[in-house]
Amino acid sequence: MPWHTFLARDVGMSEEDVQALEAGRPLTDARLEALRCFTNALVDGRGHVSEEEWSAFVDAGWGHQQALEVVFAVGMKVMSNFTNALAGVPLDEAVK
Repeated sequence: MPWHTFLARDVGMSEEDVQALEAGRPLTDARLEALRCFTNALVDGRGHVSEEEWSAFVDAGWGHQQALEVVFAVGMKVMSNFTNALAGVPLDEAVK
């Protein structure tokens, strides 16, 4: 997760929330927490989320477009991780 930590700090996420993300704890920002929970539910459910999970996501101000963006981001991350692992790509110096 070094790149995720680097990028979170780079966009101005609070250190408290960066540490919460790393530890799998709830975030202080309710909207970002809804996004985190939805993303985890989507991955854990292999694309399926409950009505409650969907409602919490939408109630936080997210919508169908953002849900598709989460699907896209998860897919790109899986492809990137698998490709880098197969190719033996070392971790970038910036995040070591």
